[in-house]
Order: sequence, then structure tokens, then C-alpha cells
Amino acid sequence: MRAWVCAFALWSITTSPLLAKEEELRASPGGLAIGMLEHADAVDLFEVLPSEQIAVRHQRSGLICRFALEGDGRVIVFPGLPRGEDVGCDETSGNVSVTFYATRYPEPASVDALLAGGVQAIQARFPSATPYEPTGAPDTSLSTLPLPENRSARFHIFLQNGSPMFTRVSVVLINGWAFKMRFTMPGSDAESMQAADARADREWAALLEELRAIPNL
Repeated sequence: MRAWVCAFALWSITTSPLLAKEEELRASPGGLAIGMLEHADAVDLFEVLPSEQIAVRHQRSGLICRFALEGDGRVIVFPGLPRGEDVGCDETSGNVSVTFYATRYPEPASVDALLAGGVQAIQARFPSATPYEPTGAPDTSLSTLPLPENRSARFHIFLQNGSPMFTRVSVVLINGWAFKMRFTMPGSDAESMQAADARADREWAALLEELRAIPNL
């Protein structure tokens, strides 16, 4: 019995650091990213990027998804098209929701057609959506070069609980891939709507800037 107890104690001493190291790796940004991809059954479609945040890249399109460590984010593989040809990632932080999509359609699409589809989806979900026109120029301060041709549409909507919100859809075509952003945050008056649109501008410009790394852009 004494020998068994000693052996167990020795095993505990030698394995405890290994278990602690494994737990540390799981809690690291890379470990959390792998867990997110496993949960979405997308390990074969995305690669983990070195980052202080959770960061993964869709290998076919180049879409990079970044998530806060304490955020509520997820990677999505949509059905319908061949596996990996329609993916997305979204995150809700407080009352701000951002979703990015990357889709390769079997038939060529135009930026205008993509925008029309995004607008139709918003109006179908929020029939009372009211178009919103920004008063200033888009914030492109993150862009070091002219942005590729892209389109955006903005709306004032109300959630089921009556909360007034700003929502926006932005689209771009790059190398046969359609990229789309859906951005929603509170907006009740001209000032808050303008602030929300400025934040959406920055999110969209950051995505386009990262997509410049794709060859032949």
C-alpha cells in the first residue's frame, strides 16, 4: 500500500505541471481559436494566426476574423454551397454586433447585386427599416491606398423590444469572392447614428486593408 501511495504521489508531481501547461495552452489566444474552430467544425478551413486576440484566417478567401478574448464570437460554415465556399464570423460585444461573410458564388455577381441582396435581407427582417444617409465622408483613415470598389447601405431600425438601432450592410468583390459586413449598434438620433456609422466605417476599412494581402487585388 505504501509503495502504491508513493507511486501515485510521484505520478501526481510529474503530471501536474503537464496538466497546468495544457490548461494554459487552452486558455491562450491560440488555444481559444482552435477550440472555436473545433466547435464550428472548421479546423480544415481556417488557420490560426499569432495574435494577442483570437485571430483566424479563412484559407481560401483570406478573410481574417478577430475576436476579443472575453467576447462572444463564433466562426460559421454555412450550408448550401460546397463546403468552405460560404463562411462567416460574428461577435457581439455589449450592444454592438458585427458579422463578416466570405462567399464564392458559382455564378459571377456584381457589387450592386450583392448590395441589393443585403438590403433585401434587412428589409425582410425589419419591414419598417428607414434608409439613413450619412452627412459626412466615410472614415478611411485606416486605408493607406484607395479602397477597392465597394457599396454600403444604412438603415434606422427598431428591435422587437422597441430599441432604436443603426444597421448597415457593406459589400465588396475581390478575386471572385464576395465579402460582406453587417454592423448593428444603438442609434436613436442624428448624433448617435453618425457615431455608429463612423465606427462601421472603421470596421469595414480595417477589413479591406487586411484583404490587400490577397494576391492580385
